[in-house]
Amino acid sequence: MGHKPTLQEVSIRRVLDGHSFSEAEREHLVQDAPAEVYIASPKSTLLPVEIVGNATPDEWLRAAGYALGDDEVAICSAPNDGCVAVVAVSRLLAQTLAQMPKVVVRSLLLLDTVAERGTVLTLYGGCLYVRYYDGGLRFADVVEVASDADICYYLQRIDEVYNIYNIGVRITPENRGLAALCRRHFKRVICE
Repeated sequence: MGHKPTLQEVSIRRVLDGHSFSEAEREHLVQDAPAEVYIASPKSTLLPVEIVGNATPDEWLRAAGYALGDDEVAICSAPNDGCVAVVAVSRLLAQTLAQMPKVVVRSLLLLDTVAERGTVLTLYGGCLYVRYYDGGLRFADVVEVASDADICYYLQRIDEVYNIYNIGVRITPENRGLAALCRRHFKRVICE
């Protein structure tokens, strides 16, 4: 008889869109195996790991030009490739995450890395995440977008500085509509 493999990890994407975890979900996340929570926030910035302790997360976001709302605080993501993302979240979410020690906070700005030269785009929750690589991460930003025109305008501004249209762009599979839009501008579009 064949050996039945044991499933060790499951990836589940749940968009909370301002809703909080239920009490049962919090208990489940606290007691079970480690979980990763990706924060989608237009108020995000990246920092080298070495300098994170030089100021509070709130101070880093203010230094990046983001004003925190009355009910917002800044938190740091787990490090990835020598960077930490500082993101604005609701005070309640920050308190909830602090009560879940097995939860690792991640940012979509640090979703993946690309060894080659190119741009990586992710459209998620009304936010466009742009990462440009050239021998390492050279540019990363997130901007709120409401339409294709917003996306085209923002990418055009980045192209003026980094000449990204003449380089390939990689788009995550769930963003096929974004891939169709990018085919009008980029030399090469990879949707994987």
